[in-house]
Amino acid sequence: MFHGLYAAYAATSLSEAVRVSRWIFAVFEMVHLTGLAVLGGAVLIASARLAGWPLGGLDRGAVWRGLRWVALGGLLAVIGSGVVMVGVNPLKYYFNPSFNVKLWLLLAGVALGLAVDRLVRRENVPPIVWRGAGLALSGLFLAVGLAGRAIGLL
Repeated sequence: MFHGLYAAYAATSLSEAVRVSRWIFAVFEMVHLTGLAVLGGAVLIASARLAGWPLGGLDRGAVWRGLRWVALGGLLAVIGSGVVMVGVNPLKYYFNPSFNVKLWLLLAGVALGLAVDRLVRRENVPPIVWRGAGLALSGLFLAVGLAGRAIGLL
């Protein structure tokens, strides 16, 4: 199913442009890494607050609401630039296990972020749930970064 999408992408003019250009991949890689830094910073700060660090006396909900738009901006930069970067050789990425792991971990992180977004609206959530959510979010982000680094090795 997905193989056909990657193969179709390989035949697009965008993919061709990324393949033949000397600078398109590099520019979008900079956007990708900047998006990862923005997303990672937001996730780590929010995760620290979820896990119980005081962070200026703000409650968990206030920190989460303040950073979710920053995280969303970083996520959109990561996804948008990632789509362009895959254009250099879509089928190579399709068959790369690290790339597939990165996508699944990123999806899990987004799903957990959406769950936390619902949790911060509730009262009387046990501290162990907050700690678990904070550790899981930061752990998922770290795993996404490690899987991303491994893409070039396989």
